[in-house]
Amino acid sequence: MTPLRVRNFRLLFAGRTISFFDTNLVPIALALALVFLPAGYAIAGPVAMGIGVSTSLWIAAGWILVSTVLALRVPSVRAVRRDEPPAAQAVPA
Repeated sequence: MTPLRVRNFRLLFAGRTISFFDTNLVPIALALALVFLPAGYAIAGPVAMGIGVSTSLWIAAGWILVSTVLALRVPSVRAVRRDEPPAAQAVPA
């Protein structure tokens, strides 16, 4: 998870009490991302050389599509809504 994604994720839930942020899951997720991203980059090169760049990119696109569809099947993920800020009210002159 990039810092921008974490910022956007926190802004989505700003002003709400969520037990997810009361735990240590966010720092753990960030630490795991920092560990596994370089490992993924190290693996992607030899895989692309073995099966071809185009094939590896199609596999990656399929992986992203399947992951997105599976994540959107979770009802609590589909139910996430962003609270809109209150509209500015006109001040009488």
